[in-house]
Amino acid sequence: TKDTTIEAAEALAGRQKGMFNIISPEAESINVIMGSVYGGDSSSKANFGLMLGAWDGEECSTERITRNGYKGDLKATISVLAQYDSIDTILAAGSLGRGLAQRFLLLAEKNMFGKRDLLTPRTIDQGAKNAYEKLVRNIIDENDVILNFDKESVLFIARYRQRIEGELVDGGKYEHNLLTGFMGKADKQ
Repeated sequence: TKDTTIEAAEALAGRQKGMFNIISPEAESINVIMGSVYGGDSSSKANFGLMLGAWDGEECSTERITRNGYKGDLKATISVLAQYDSIDTILAAGSLGRGLAQRFLLLAEKNMFGKRDLLTPRTIDQGAKNAYEKLVRNIIDENDVILNFDKESVLFIARYRQRIEGELVDGGKYEHNLLTGFMGKADKQ
C-alpha cells in the first residue's frame, strides 16, 4: 500500500545498521562480488565501495531513482572455501591499489590429491560441531558487539606495528603494493 511505502522510505531516511554475509563453497561468489564475471577488464571499473566500507563498519549511502536506497552503518563477513581461483581473483583486485585484498585473510591448503586415505571413514565430533554452531549463532544474533582491549593488548599491537613499520618503505621487505597495504592494516587484521 502507499502508506507502507511511505513508512519504508521514512525508515530508510534514518540511520540504519546493516549487515551482509556471503558464505559459499564456490569461487563464483568471489568472482561476482569482485566484478570479474562481467567480461573485459571490468575489475578496474568495479565498485568496491560497499565491501571496503563494510570491512571497517563505515557508513554506506546509496541513491537510486527506481528503488529505495540505503543509508547507515554496514558490516560484512565473507567466507569462501573454494578453489585457488578465489585467491587469484582477490589478489588481482588488490593489485589495482584500491585496498581490497588487504581486507581478506587468505589461506591456501596444500594439495592432498594422491595422498588421501579413502578407505578410512572420517567423522566430525558432534560435540565440537554443536559448540561451533552455537558460537556462530550467538555471533550472528548479537546486536551490538563491542570489543574492548586492555592497555597491554593495545600496546602489544602498537609494538608489532612499530616493528614492521620500517619494512613498509620502498626497498623494504613489504614494499610491494599488496604487502604494504596488508601489513599496514595489521592492527585490524
